[in-house]
Amino acid sequence: MGTTNKVAIVTASDSGIGKQCALVLAKQGYDIGITWHSDDEGAKEVAEAVASFGRRAETVQLDLSNLPEGA
Repeated sequence: MGTTNKVAIVTASDSGIGKQCALVLAKQGYDIGITWHSDDEGAKEVAEAVASFGRRAETVQLDLSNLPEGA
């Protein structure tokens, strides 16, 4: 039987509650998609923390106040 990759996309995970959710999920074995609006450095720090748990992380700037950009 093949392995199943667990992936979570956590919006606004560059700080605060989103960051904590991303880290908890990484500890539980999830690879994390990190979205951020204005804190590039915070997103990079979260990605490094996720990697410290042996998980993959990808960061994407996302502004859902402009919905076509989020599509």
